[in-house]
This record gives sequence, C-alpha cells and structure tokens, in this order.
Amino acid sequence: MTRRIARDLATEHPAAVIRQQVAWQRYRPAAKSPAGALVQAIRDGWPAPPAWVEAQEHEAAMARQAEEEAACREEDETRRWEWEQKPPEERVAGRLQFWLAGQRRKGREPSASEVATKRAALLAELGSSIGTSREAGSG
Repeated sequence: MTRRIARDLATEHPAAVIRQQVAWQRYRPAAKSPAGALVQAIRDGWPAPPAWVEAQEHEAAMARQAEEEAACREEDETRRWEWEQKPPEERVAGRLQFWLAGQRRKGREPSASEVATKRAALLAELGSSIGTSREAGSG
C-alpha cells in the first residue's frame, strides 16, 4: 500500500475501523494482493471473517470454562473448610453408620463396647489425618 493510499484511508475512515480490519486480515483467506485486500476491506467495510468469529467464540468458551473450574475449586475449598469446622464426632458419624450397616448385613449386631471402640478408632484416625494434612499444608 502506498503512503498516499494509507493517508487517504486514515483521513476517510476512523482509526478504530482501520485497526479492526488490520486485526481481521490474518483471519481472511490468502489474497493475491494482501495490501489490496486490506484497502478494499477498509473502504467497503467488510464484516468480520468467519474464522475470526470462530476464534472469538472459542476464546469465550475457554474463558467460561476457566471461570467454571475456578468456581468449582472455590466451592470445593469452601465445602472442605466447612467440613473441617465440624466437630470430630459429626465428621466420623457417617463412617460409623456405614460400619454398623456392614456389620448388620453380615448378621452381627455390634455391642455398645464394639461401637465405642470403632468410634474411638475413627476419631483417632481422623486426628492423625488432621495432623498429617496440617504438616503437609505448612511445608
């Protein structure tokens, strides 16, 4: 493109329109005269090329996916924090119930002392896993 044509385009068209056509140029099919195609695109106000539209949609989809993943991580962290704030008895209750159900499926009804022993073991396991996770988090 000659200086005269560039000057005429700059005078006749807003800078934003020229910048947009320049940005879109790489998404257009190859032309015999890329400069001539750019001049014509600016003069005629060519619309965005489909490849550019697809690239924008892909970029938007990737951004949405990243936002969704970040939101999921935040929700997981919140749930984990809320779980860790619960009293130990409440945290082992589900595992204790699962153990009791398994014993009953086997035809056994655990005694109160067996239940207390299992509860104590679960609480001890919970205590050791809390210490391990704190040590890992402080490193």
